[in-house]
This record gives sequence, C-alpha cells and structure tokens, in this order.
Amino acid sequence: MTSAKWLEPDKAELVNYVYDRKAELGDGGNLVKQLASGAAAHFLQLGPPSKGGPKTANACQTQWKKLKKIYEAIRDVKDHCYVGASGWPWNDDTGFQVTAENADAWKAFSKAHPVFAPFANRGWPLYDKMSEMCPKVPKGRHVFSAAASQHELQSSQTDDSTQPISSESQNDEDQFSLGPDSWPCTPGREEIPPLEEEPRAESQSSTQPDAGADQDIQPTPAKPASSRKRAVEANETPATKKARVTGPDALYAISQSTMAVGSALRDFLGTHVEPSPERRKQASLLLKEDDSLSQSDKVSLHLLFSKNTAAADSYRNAEDWIRDDVAQRLLQLDDPFL
Repeated sequence: MTSAKWLEPDKAELVNYVYDRKAELGDGGNLVKQLASGAAAHFLQLGPPSKGGPKTANACQTQWKKLKKIYEAIRDVKDHCYVGASGWPWNDDTGFQVTAENADAWKAFSKAHPVFAPFANRGWPLYDKMSEMCPKVPKGRHVFSAAASQHELQSSQTDDSTQPISSESQNDEDQFSLGPDSWPCTPGREEIPPLEEEPRAESQSSTQPDAGADQDIQPTPAKPASSRKRAVEANETPATKKARVTGPDALYAISQSTMAVGSALRDFLGTHVEPSPERRKQASLLLKEDDSLSQSDKVSLHLLFSKNTAAADSYRNAEDWIRDDVAQRLLQLDDPFL
C-alpha cells in the first residue's frame, strides 16, 4: 500500500478536525486511537487523496506527532529556551527572516535543526491552534503542586497547634495585627534555657589522691619485654599477617581491577554499544511498524539494513517526526554509507 503524503492543506485539515474535538485529546495533547480513527474516516469522506495513499489512523497519529514537534520547537524559540537558536528571532508572519547576509549561517543552522528548514521566510499558520491543544507542561523541582502545598500547609498547622502559646508569642501576634508597617524584622522567639551540666563521673574524683591518706600510692610495676611480646603474638590474628602474592595472582588482580574501571567508565559515560545484529534487528522492527511506507519500500530498506549497520542506525536513531524523511532519503540513494 502506498504511504500517505501530507501536503500543507492536509495538515491544516487534520489540525482543524482535531481542534473541533480537542476535549477528546489525551494527556499532553496526544492523539488517542479513537480520535485518530475518526480523523481517518473524515479524510476518507473527503474523497481520494491528491497525492499518496489513504490517510489511515496510524498515519494520522504519526503526522500529529510531527506537528507537535514543530509546535514545541517554535514555542521554545519564542520563549528563548531552544538550545542552539540564539540569534535567530521568530516572527509569526515571516519566520526566521533569512536574508542574503545571513544565508550561510541559516544553511548551517537549518542543517543542524531540520525542523526549522521550511520556515526561512514564512510563519506557521497552525501555531495558534496547536498552542491551545498542546499546553506547555512545566518541569523541574520547583514546579508548584497544589496537592503537595496543601499537604505541607496541613502539616504546618498541625505542628503549630501542638505548641503552647506563650506570652511573648501573644505579643508577637499583637504586633503583626497592627499592619505591615509595624511588623518587626524577625518574630520574637522564646529563650532557650541553658543546658544543665551533666554530673561528673565519680571515677574522676576517685583518681585524685586523698590529702589525709597515710599511705603513698605505689606505682604499678612494668611488665618485662618478653611478656609483652608474647601478649602481642597471642592477640595477633591471621588477618594481620601479610599474604605472599604470586605472579599469576597479581596479574589476575590487575585484570579484575582494569575490568572494574572499564565497567565504571562505561556506566558513567553511557558508551555501551549494542552488537550490530541487534541494532539491525531493532531497525527492522521499527520498519515493520511504520505504516507510512509501502511494502516495496520496506523490503528495499530491510535489504539495505541487513548489509549496512550504519544505515540501520540512521533509521533507528531518528526521532518520530523525521524518521519518514530519513527513510525516503535512504531509498533515494543506492547505498549512502558504503
């Protein structure tokens, strides 16, 4: 079956259809299966497509993901938080306003960020409707949570209710009730009583000699050196003795340490590379699920992946919104990675 081709009017038709039913969208503005099936039926009622195959439910979901990626990228540029887009202001009517002076810079920028390639000198008319269907979700540790704030408020009220109200605290409340201009810089605090000194151990006083004692304290005689040596040998455990390391044992220990260091670096840097057969298999599985490609195109790409791991990696690592374009580029070239 021929894959669906999305012209600009087709994209606008999809956005308008979903916009009229935006209450049926999933979390984060995702196009759920039921809504995608309705969009496919809508396109079927419009008649045969002007180009490409029919727009199935899966094709509508894939195209919706691409539209969301475009919206999120433009939104981040407008909010000045898109990494790598510094110095490229966005205009809703004229896009990035590329001129002859910055054409070379635009070529490098659009190559690094192909999502912006169509908007050199034109805006995106679908942005406003997409902004109503794909709200920005804040992320981070300091994002406000109503449920968490309510829980913290209840906890603080519970802790405060268990503390007795002192006269000084009552005076502080009177000061705060006078208005903001009369508030002190810091509320009054109850004075913390000094810590009581712990009673000294009786053993300390017992070590002092009694002034009225009639007998002098005799020093303890020192043990002979030979007896001390025997005592140390008796207390010495086998673990304290140094074991003699042989050559093979030393080589084995070095190899184990080297493997441990390599494993730690791999985990830290994330440089683990899967075997080539596994990467080619993953690319073929993604190819099987791609409804935008015809059966003939899938066979051609599968044969290419079976002999070329680099091509499989290019298709496998591509994001959803650009994977179809990567597949088309691979189909146009005989074997671009040889």
